[in-house]
Amino acid sequence: MADPVTLADFIGLYEKEYLLLVKTYEDYNNQSLLIKGWSVTVGMASILAAYLAKPPDRPGRLAVLIAACSVLPFLALDTLWKALQHGYLLRIGEIEEVFRQIADNPKIGLGDLAGAPLQGFETWATGFDKVSLSGYLKAFWNSTVLLPHILIIGFGILLAWRFPPKPAQQTAQGNLS
Repeated sequence: MADPVTLADFIGLYEKEYLLLVKTYEDYNNQSLLIKGWSVTVGMASILAAYLAKPPDRPGRLAVLIAACSVLPFLALDTLWKALQHGYLLRIGEIEEVFRQIADNPKIGLGDLAGAPLQGFETWATGFDKVSLSGYLKAFWNSTVLLPHILIIGFGILLAWRFPPKPAQQTAQGNLS
């Protein structure tokens, strides 16, 4: 016959689950930084390419604006990543509540705990099913998502408005005078 499950067993399971969920949550931040790095690289390279391109009739302002918009897929991916990351917060909060219950009442019984251990995926799936357009937009407006993508877009708009690329012929004539 197996030994009965003790509160210490449950605490150990909760602790392991908590540490795994926090690590997973932080790993989303690492991936977000990678997405942001690619966004800056592609966005700035596109803007630079819009200035260095030498076709005779290039659409200067439009080329810079389109180049600045090259960060939009990265912004959408970063937003989705943040929405997925938030799915873990619900379970992390539940486990923290269990730890608070145990700290407040060390003689608490197993049946009195809020929830069972090892329910991370179930809670994440339930939380993610609730992510709607409003949840996605909430993640979008998070400053950690918007930066640096919005800066690249703003930089591109500023360059297109104030310093548009000039046609090659006009640039050559401007240097002669």
